[in-house]
Amino acid sequence: MSKIHDLNKELKRLNDALMQGEAKFHHIDLNSVQQLKPRVIERVSNTVYIGSMTQKRDARAKDQKAIDKFFAHLTYSNLLRLKAQSFGKRLIFGDKHIMARLRRRVFDINQNIESFFLTKEKIYKDNLEAQQLKTKLQDIQRIGYGGFLSSKPSKSQYEEKVKRTSYEISRLTISHSQSLVRDEEFLLSLCKISHMLHNEVRSIDSKISDIKKQLRELKKEETYNLKIAKAAAFDNEARKQAKGLKSKIEKQVNCPYCSNKIDGESHLDHIHPLSKGGLNIAENLVDCCAKCNLKKSDKGVFQFCKDQGYDYEQVCNRLLTMGKHI
Repeated sequence: MSKIHDLNKELKRLNDALMQGEAKFHHIDLNSVQQLKPRVIERVSNTVYIGSMTQKRDARAKDQKAIDKFFAHLTYSNLLRLKAQSFGKRLIFGDKHIMARLRRRVFDINQNIESFFLTKEKIYKDNLEAQQLKTKLQDIQRIGYGGFLSSKPSKSQYEEKVKRTSYEISRLTISHSQSLVRDEEFLLSLCKISHMLHNEVRSIDSKISDIKKQLRELKKEETYNLKIAKAAAFDNEARKQAKGLKSKIEKQVNCPYCSNKIDGESHLDHIHPLSKGGLNIAENLVDCCAKCNLKKSDKGVFQFCKDQGYDYEQVCNRLLTMGKHI
């Protein structure tokens, strides 16, 4: 009982810790979070790009189902475990996490996540970088390319530099709608809390699961012990009553089970065992030899006869003749 009390106390402490984590989301309107569903689907879907078309469709369908379930049962508890969702890491890190895994490279899932989201600050930095690249492109074009003996890059090297730099400029200067940036920043604010508490919550969830398992085992053991205690108490009470009936039970010269002459002190046996629902009445009690009583124990007549090789019908006829219930 003391152990159960201690486990319940620890369980309450852990649940309180989880509630404190959930409280960090309480200032957020869940209806507003629901509006992010299309953006979540878009971000996650953009990471599914490897394999055959069938594999892509299967991956997208699996993610779509998980996202639908997440938003259908949206709670602060689910938001707290956003990173732990099946699509969580793809939602936060996008293709960077996927590519690192495919290339068998270590990816730090505890790193700062702001650079993976589109924010006003990121757009500003991208624009600055794009301006620097434009200046660089102008320098590349001004220098141009040279021949075999020239210190300038070859024509192919020049074209590759121009192409790569132009691509980077176009990537950094993509126009984004205000609503898209707003959704990304809102999503980032949610992911940051989940990201920050992810390891702690995962540890707490694991501890809670272990404690609940221990409690189930202890309660199962407690219930079993209680049943045994009740059965023992009932059995003792029934046997006390049986002793009171002993004087009313006719003494037998021959044992009704083995049919041999009873030598020494006879025993009182419950024909239908108490443990199997037998009643504590004269019709269910019979005088028999000590050997048969001990061997029969809590077995029924049929099983006992089968084990000892006795003729079941003859035993039943003897008992019926004595007025016993079979």
